[in-house]
Amino acid sequence: MIWDGQALATFTNVPLAHDSLALAHFGASASWGRSPWVGKLDEIAIYSSALSTSAIQSHVRAAFGLGNNPVINTATSANNVVLSWVDPGNWVLESASTLPASSWTPVQTNGSPAVVQANGNKFFRLRAQ
Repeated sequence: MIWDGQALATFTNVPLAHDSLALAHFGASASWGRSPWVGKLDEIAIYSSALSTSAIQSHVRAAFGLGNNPVINTATSANNVVLSWVDPGNWVLESASTLPASSWTPVQTNGSPAVVQANGNKFFRLRAQ
């Protein structure tokens, strides 16, 4: 299960048998009643095999016109924060001390990984150049 681009859980299900006369129900079944789903389902897709997390993320990015935006990964090293990302394009790392930010300040770095001092609150983003 993927929620907002993050893997929450995995499970294996029994594949559906091929039966051209079988009905497919999304959000309902005979045992649940006709309308157990509260809300709307959109962009339902059926695949012949399980998709990888990266394939699902690519599908979602394409559906919402997000392109291949990188994800910032974080780690700590002594009193520093190490920010890294896979750079599919030309990105500028920026920081702000509060959110919502009225302005963002470029972080002096030579790309990924960037090592910044861990002092106070800082929020980071990547902006396409």
